[in-house]
Amino acid sequence: MSPQNDNGSSEDLTGKDRMVRNVLVSWAGHLVFIAAGLITPRLIDRQIGTEALGVWDFGWALVNYFHLVQMGVVASINRYVARYRAIGDADGVNRSVSSVFCVLLVVAVVVLLLTVAATLAVPGILAAQLRSFLTDARWVIFLLGSTVAVQFAFSSFAGVLSGCHRWGLKVAILSGAHAVTVAGMITALLMGGGLRALAWVTLCGELTCGVVLWAAAHKVCSGLRVSFTDARWSEAKRMMGFGGKNFVLDTSRVLLNQTVSVLVLVHLGPAALAVFARPSSLVRHSLNIIVRLSHVMTPTASSLQAMGRHKEIQDLLIKATRYAAYIALPIVLTLTIMGGPILRFWMGEAYG
Repeated sequence: MSPQNDNGSSEDLTGKDRMVRNVLVSWAGHLVFIAAGLITPRLIDRQIGTEALGVWDFGWALVNYFHLVQMGVVASINRYVARYRAIGDADGVNRSVSSVFCVLLVVAVVVLLLTVAATLAVPGILAAQLRSFLTDARWVIFLLGSTVAVQFAFSSFAGVLSGCHRWGLKVAILSGAHAVTVAGMITALLMGGGLRALAWVTLCGELTCGVVLWAAAHKVCSGLRVSFTDARWSEAKRMMGFGGKNFVLDTSRVLLNQTVSVLVLVHLGPAALAVFARPSSLVRHSLNIIVRLSHVMTPTASSLQAMGRHKEIQDLLIKATRYAAYIALPIVLTLTIMGGPILRFWMGEAYG
């Protein structure tokens, strides 16, 4: 007999019985992000030019540094929600979510301050490279940085959904919000809007997505209570310690990828960055297919650990690693052999 969930109904709280479905749903949702990543750059390039696309890429490259401020704590939310639910500890769920929520509110404020600083610093550092796009670049940095801050402020609730193994709902909200945002961006471009309009649409889309995640988390996780009184610094430190393992990997990835993009803009200009960023985005989308698989594993492994089912964790790790290799190999071979033709078909001869 499976343990009972918060609503009293019988349920596999480890999420093993729905892992395959969750992975497939996660991949299906990722197709929305891939499609948007293919459509939006091409449309920006055609509607407002290659240099404008490079400025847009630069804005994202710069604000992606701000993800380091959270020090990996976002990655710990679903683990601890799944862990406490597996042993029926509702207070533990509220304590962990409240603790991280408070930490992420502070992170969001820090990100906003960094955004303002970056916006003010750009004219004195990159005026020669950005030229006529300087004002637009400042708006893009400010609005995209604000988007990252909003994302952090609501990240706790996305973690609650995955910690409850409700990947279908989480993916539907994230991919649906992204699809609506992209539709708004396309509309703005076709109506003659520029980079500022795109950044405003992106910020509004993230705000809407956050509110929906908040409502869905409280609906799915019965008894969820997020408050300052439930927050505990000891709990936050423990979760930050777990997330710190991801933080080390994220730091190396961000510093490498974003720094290279900034250097390309500084030394070669926005147009060169637009060309450079396209193959990078193909690789990133391919990597995210494997990352989605690992994300589904995290709360399941945590639930199994809380129940003492260590042998099942070992089996899960071996099978997931094997399947990840099977999936990654053909993707890598395709990009290696057909990367040039894919880029030319997607963006045009200048990008091949």
